[in-house]
Amino acid sequence: MTRVFVYEFITAGGLFAMPGAPEPSGSLLDEGTLMRSAVVDDLLDVGVEVSLLRDQRLAPLAKPGCEETVIDSADTEKTAFAAACEAADEVLVIAPEFGALLLERVLWAEAGPARLVSPGSDFTAIAGDKWNTYRRWTRARVPTPPTWLASEFDATSAGKTSRWVRKPRDGAGSQAIDFYDSGEKFDGAAEAIVQTYCEGLHASCALLSDAKQIVCLPPGTQKIDPCNRFQYRGGCWPLSGDLTERAQALAKQAATALPPFRGYIGVDMILGAKDGDDFAIEINPRLTTSFFGLRRLCRGNLSAAMLAFAMGDAIELQFSSEAYDLDL
Repeated sequence: MTRVFVYEFITAGGLFAMPGAPEPSGSLLDEGTLMRSAVVDDLLDVGVEVSLLRDQRLAPLAKPGCEETVIDSADTEKTAFAAACEAADEVLVIAPEFGALLLERVLWAEAGPARLVSPGSDFTAIAGDKWNTYRRWTRARVPTPPTWLASEFDATSAGKTSRWVRKPRDGAGSQAIDFYDSGEKFDGAAEAIVQTYCEGLHASCALLSDAKQIVCLPPGTQKIDPCNRFQYRGGCWPLSGDLTERAQALAKQAATALPPFRGYIGVDMILGAKDGDDFAIEINPRLTTSFFGLRRLCRGNLSAAMLAFAMGDAIELQFSSEAYDLDL
């Protein structure tokens, strides 16, 4: 029987590695629990044996066929992570990019014998750094907003643009994003980028890959709260008109500008009023919350298909065309 180690940072005790070992709580816990449960339930449904780590401050998942290792410190997490990789056939890593948390755990996984079925360190090192991603995209002619390192940004020389977004180079989700409509209000910040603000429809498109081929999943709109530091509030499917084709083409172009990858990624973008006004914003080199919505629309087992495709097997996916709203 195949055994998969599913690691999700918030629920797995990853927070013990952060200053003060904060309690798992809030939207990060909600979204982490959502993603972990979706993958675990899908894999158990097709007879895959699952192992995971669990922060001792959280209740057990308690599902037949799912083995849990309790984590009570950063040292325990690293040791248990290595042991879980030793016992598994495949490993799926889900963690935030900030502080190199995702990259560090991807490297842990690559050091073990289990096959990694999420993006590897070469892809994650670029996609997890928004400045590196921007430079890679501009070389590959991927349409993306003009971007600067915050430490080098000068509003007076930024052309006619008068609105910008500042975000951490390694940010995840809507972490520490600020909007500026005046250069006079801007204050530089270390390890941050400044991106030209783009009008349009917030959208995302998820991709699966086996490191050779890419499959585009149905793109959807993102519910973004601009009044609350661009917080992500969920998504809606499907996109209308030609927006689906435009979003999938841009997502594929953005992904192929980086090294090949296995597993699932998400590409965030702005779709303009017409074709040619679309911009790639960033890549999430991991499972995203949109996975939960796509799982609901999939007429099969999306997690099992993701695993099979990452292992090199052919897959056929069908999705419902009915409208679906994901609210967080």
